[in-house]
Amino acid sequence: NLDPMFAAAAMSLSSFCVVSNALRLNLLDIYNPKRDRKIKHREVENAVTENTKTEEEKTMTIEPITIKDKLGRNVLLRAAMPEDSADLIKYLKATSGETPYLIREPDEITITMEKEEAFIQAKLDSERELMLLAFVDGKHVGNCSLMSVAAYKRYKHRCELAIALYKEYCGCGIGKAMLETVLDVAAKLGYEQAELEVI
Repeated sequence: NLDPMFAAAAMSLSSFCVVSNALRLNLLDIYNPKRDRKIKHREVENAVTENTKTEEEKTMTIEPITIKDKLGRNVLLRAAMPEDSADLIKYLKATSGETPYLIREPDEITITMEKEEAFIQAKLDSERELMLLAFVDGKHVGNCSLMSVAAYKRYKHRCELAIALYKEYCGCGIGKAMLETVLDVAAKLGYEQAELEVI
């Protein structure tokens, strides 16, 4: 059997070593959070603007951006508007049928036009959320959303992302461009942690 006095001495020595190491790290200043460097993100130049009429009316908007996909097509990226509701409901049903990686079957998508319009308007009115749509030759081909995790102060650094495209437009670099754009917006808004959400 282990001698109780020996066990107590061993525990005391262990505690002393832990405290000594902690003091040594502080005295030598091996780690100082002031020297941490923030990860730099490519900014979306001239894209993100803020309306600062009043604190209550402050909203975040993004100006339309045009890029080229891998096939050389012009792709327009812009914020969703209430008039996009019909296209977005059609898109939700179509993409849910094209992939098993979304959480709903097409017949389980029962959102009304009124609710979709209200959802989009809430994004437009939000200071820290965005629904970005992609268009090719005027046709809606996909979207990428930026959402706050919660309104709590301790969650202020966290956001959720959701992205999907019509199958025929996958692999053309459109999704990557949308994701990069939304991540740039997230960084500009002060988010530090992005979590990919399944919708």
